[in-house]
Amino acid sequence: MTDAYLYLSEKAFERTLKTLSEAFGFDGDFDTISRQLVGKRCSIVAEEEDDGFGLKVRVRWINPEQPKTADKAFLAMLTGRARSLLQGQPKAAPPAVPSVAPAADDDDEIPF
Repeated sequence: MTDAYLYLSEKAFERTLKTLSEAFGFDGDFDTISRQLVGKRCSIVAEEEDDGFGLKVRVRWINPEQPKTADKAFLAMLTGRARSLLQGQPKAAPPAVPSVAPAADDDDEIPF
């Protein structure tokens, strides 16, 4: 789970309402906001920032969840790039599977 902060100051109020409405379908009723937002999904843009104590992730933008077709297009683009970069490189041998010693017949002995 990731936290984000939206502000309700006079200057930020309109932008916050627009974000909540577009990303979550919020209808403006603050009495029922938890029922409208909790458990809903969205798409975020995040970045790392140094808060003086170390790096932390900060949510920059909250957007409506992207349809699954965008995921498929993104994966197809990654696959194409990976294949073009790996083309012509020798394939690595699969890792060797370690052999397992057979269990001892004697019930008193532990087989390791």
